[in-house]
Amino acid sequence: MSCQLLKKLNLVLCHTCKAIPEAVAFFDLLESMYTFFSKSPVNHNKFIEIQNQLALKPSELVQLSTTRWASQVRSVKAVVNNLPAILACLGTMKTATAQGILSNLCKPKTIYMLVMFAKLLCITEGLHRYLQGERLDLGRAAHYKTAILETLTDLSTEPGAEDVFKSTMTICEERHIQLPVGPRQKQKRLDGFVVESACGATSNPTTPGDFRGQLYYPCLDRMIQELTHRFSDVGEELISGIQACNPTTVTFLSEDALKSLATHYKIQLKSEELLVAKHFFKRRLEKRETESP
Repeated sequence: MSCQLLKKLNLVLCHTCKAIPEAVAFFDLLESMYTFFSKSPVNHNKFIEIQNQLALKPSELVQLSTTRWASQVRSVKAVVNNLPAILACLGTMKTATAQGILSNLCKPKTIYMLVMFAKLLCITEGLHRYLQGERLDLGRAAHYKTAILETLTDLSTEPGAEDVFKSTMTICEERHIQLPVGPRQKQKRLDGFVVESACGATSNPTTPGDFRGQLYYPCLDRMIQELTHRFSDVGEELISGIQACNPTTVTFLSEDALKSLATHYKIQLKSEELLVAKHFFKRRLEKRETESP
């Protein structure tokens, strides 16, 4: 059950990213940075050298994984913690790859996504750690998920978006990244044609409202939607029933806790049988404890 819940949590981020073009581009950029600095000893050594020059604690970038939620969190955190070193290192390199990564990284939109995902993923990181714990209480896990949904919903406001925007502007000012002024003018070449699919264009936010409407709300709303959808079949009462089958819990074979589980699997509960089973397993556990060295 724990593995299934972890898989559901991983799918939340995967489907959030797939649905938002800016999120796809953002995580592709993180992967490009990891490849650039990890696959070349020259680039990696230069990165470590810059870290030492800036008196930063030596640390590595983290590779992304589509099956592990923790890798997404650690990858974003690694870029946040090493952003000064990354920018300085790329700035000393004249290769097309380095300059391309630097150009994409030095965009307010990218910094905004970095701040936003660092915040959103940290909120859900606790649930991921809890689901990996050795002593998992499924009932508490369900309550944890509900609390996270409520927290994310509370962030889906203008004040929540404003905090992300202010943090982004602070980083941009420190790193001399300028906010673009107005939308880019593009030459129209499709007049007279009907376009039935996307042409690869992405948003170019310039105002707090643009960042909020084009990046913050779409990503946050999609994450809330995915969390709700992926865990919709994991009802709290049903999980509590599963937990009541664990001999080490206080609700072990509790009739009230098992009702939803019995209804789900169309099982008729009998109080007398539950009482006998409870005493049976209690004796077995006591015997095992006395026999163990």
